[in-house]
Amino acid sequence: MIFSGWNCFYRGLMPGVTQMLAELAKSVRLIALTNTNPGHAAVWKKMFADTLESFERIFCSHEISTRKPEAQSYQIALDYLGIEGARAVFVDDKIKNVKAAEAMGMKGIVAADTESTMEKLRNLGAI
Repeated sequence: MIFSGWNCFYRGLMPGVTQMLAELAKSVRLIALTNTNPGHAAVWKKMFADTLESFERIFCSHEISTRKPEAQSYQIALDYLGIEGARAVFVDDKIKNVKAAEAMGMKGIVAADTESTMEKLRNLGAI
């Protein structure tokens, strides 16, 4: 009972995000970096399985022993991609995480909705 209450905040995704990610995955490499724990990960991996298919790799904080906004978490993602920060765009809904990514040399976008996120990606020349 406590576990189901603990996961009650998973209400759904931002409208259009599944389609946006599927479209982006056709032209760019997508990975995810998420602060989570094993209990929550088990829930959202089932709930959002269709959406998660767009990601090449998902880095969960409990698996990599570091979390956003710690620099090491971003470095793990960059190392996986084999690129420098300047070649990456980091999108997150929390400004502190975006600022930390920018400190690593990445371009950052604070996601408010899919439309403005896509516009910002186009403006950066990422798509």
